[in-house]
Amino acid sequence: NGIGSQPAVTFDGAGSFLIDEDGNNYINGLSDFNLIAVVQSSSDNINTNNGFFNTGDLDDGTDADDGIEMRYDSDGYEGDGTEVIKVGVHTTDGNTAYESDNFTQSENPQILSTDWSSGKAIDLFINGTGDSPTWKGSSAGGLLDNATQVVLGRGARDNENSSWDGKIAEVLLYANNLDSASRTIIENYL
Repeated sequence: NGIGSQPAVTFDGAGSFLIDEDGNNYINGLSDFNLIAVVQSSSDNINTNNGFFNTGDLDDGTDADDGIEMRYDSDGYEGDGTEVIKVGVHTTDGNTAYESDNFTQSENPQILSTDWSSGKAIDLFINGTGDSPTWKGSSAGGLLDNATQVVLGRGARDNENSSWDGKIAEVLLYANNLDSASRTIIENYL
């Protein structure tokens, strides 16, 4: 059971995840990136704080956005949004984050694309359309920092008994910021 015609990994929401313990080697030191994920949430995952991409320690529920974090957030912290998608980055110069428009969490398949470059704020595209955030943090300079690994299916606010409840079909990480035309080609392929 994939997403559309693509195979997918199903996560049970009860703590399951995949990990690349060497992920810090290709995350730390990046001055820009584009992350594209194809995800589908179960109905039980809506209005939760469950992550699907995380490069920090699995801290049993702390809210540390180390390196790169992308997750569902039931109620945005800064923007007071509801059922948002949160993206956070940690750099050598500090942290910045992005909280999507209200009610962007969905049981339907989503192609989520986020990008950041040193000295710029985070952007998010949902199914090819630029999002209107409830909150967009300031520009962050420096290089990505504090990543210890790459984890799919579990975020910084999840604990050992919670994780993404749904499917992940694809995760692409580019060590540069894609232009609009390149991002569109990739999204159309997915």
